[in-house]
Amino acid sequence: MIRKLATLAMAIGISAVGVATAMPASAASIPGGAQQFCGSQICLYYHSSEQGAQWVANDAEWGDLSGQTFNAQGNFGNVWDGYGQAIRNNAASVANGGYDTVYVYVYRAVDGWGPYDSVGAGGYGNLVNTWNNEASYSIYNHG
Repeated sequence: MIRKLATLAMAIGISAVGVATAMPASAASIPGGAQQFCGSQICLYYHSSEQGAQWVANDAEWGDLSGQTFNAQGNFGNVWDGYGQAIRNNAASVANGGYDTVYVYVYRAVDGWGPYDSVGAGGYGNLVNTWNNEASYSIYNHG
């Protein structure tokens, strides 16, 4: 009984801290730092930790990445792994070589934005809400 109460108290404490500091349930901010390998507004990678084949773009936004494929050699790991694969439902990490925050989001034909991840200028990391699920990106927050 004491063990159950202690577990419950810890869960409530963690929940309270989470409520005070959490972003909306559909958003995640990807921490990063001085990434050095993406010289474009956005680089999406086939594997986590910026590994595998990549796709790069300099557009401010791309509403639907359906039909786009990983078409460039990556920087780490098996640099060709994922080459030719569709980006939609296959990207695991992102790097931002631009000057604006980039929002990677799940594209919904009905209302546009679904869950999303944001990565600040110069940031990089693994996708959280959109891992192997995203199909769009923008430097404008529509979410």
